Amino acid sequence: MTMRSRRTSSAVRKIKRRTMKGTRVLYKRRKTKPSAVCAVCGARLGGIGKGTKTRCRPERKFGGALCHRCTSEIIKYSTRVSTGVVSIEDVPLEYKKYVEGYKK
Repeated sequence: MTMRSRRTSSAVRKIKRRTMKGTRVLYKRRKTKPSAVCAVCGARLGGIGKGTKTRCRPERKFGGALCHRCTSEIIKYSTRVSTGVVSIEDVPLEYKKYVEGYKK
């Protein structure tokens, strides 16, 4: 990595401040990562850390991808499809690919 690319990184936010003396100071602050959101409804997922990948990883089905409400709906629809109460065409479109991939 060259010196120029290290100075002009896009991962660092540059903040200009004026001190009490009147001089200008340039602070560099790392940009924060966006929090995880549900793939279906867009709700914020709780229990997922922003930095580490192994410490805060949910170990349930669709963990880290879907919220608990959408996961419970997908489990309900997949049970109904497997028992024959509802056909796969009657499942809402946003849930369909998860219902097809879900196996008990």
